[in-house]
Amino acid sequence: ATSPQVNTPGTPENTTSPHVNTTGTPENTSPHVNTTSTPENTTPPYGNTPGTSENTPPPHVSTPGTPDNATSPHINSTGTPENSPSPPANSSPPPPISRPIVVLQFSLNQDFNEDLKNKTSEAFQSLAKNITTQLDTVYRNKFGDAFNRTEITDFRSGSVIVDSTLIFNNLTVVPNTSEVTNTLKAAANTSGFSLPVNTSTIVASALMSTPEN
Repeated sequence: ATSPQVNTPGTPENTTSPHVNTTGTPENTSPHVNTTSTPENTTPPYGNTPGTSENTPPPHVSTPGTPDNATSPHINSTGTPENSPSPPANSSPPPPISRPIVVLQFSLNQDFNEDLKNKTSEAFQSLAKNITTQLDTVYRNKFGDAFNRTEITDFRSGSVIVDSTLIFNNLTVVPNTSEVTNTLKAAANTSGFSLPVNTSTIVASALMSTPEN
């Protein structure tokens, strides 16, 4: 006699045991795991500032209250806009103040040096300084504040011929030419005057005016 087949209680004989998945998911389904709940094939967004669309270009940053494409003005050294109108070109400077002069010429009893033709030479500068110092003293003592200064114009040969100008402060106080001549003649005959002036050659010419320096 054959012993009966023994099965687990209540289980049909040829029943195949089911496949068991760890999560209860169907056997051949592998879940895709994303870090977020984003769909599987979605391309991650570009790193924009929060709330900005993926393809939106970043905004231009302008100074507060200024339109995006506003061009800043060109600034000149004075802070004036570049195209500001300049002052009228025809405005002329005030005319220079004129000072009256007397042209004075005389000769010195000394030999002429060729260096005296060159106004930058030491000989010219030295003699010119000596003469201006002497004449400034003489004419300031005579005319006081009405007299301004002496300037040497040139030296010429013939002993030494001195071309000079006496500059006064205004026309109302300018002496006449004979007074200028006589003042130098008187000074040349005093002991304190050191220039070897030939008094017979002293000539003062008519009044002229020169721009103030």
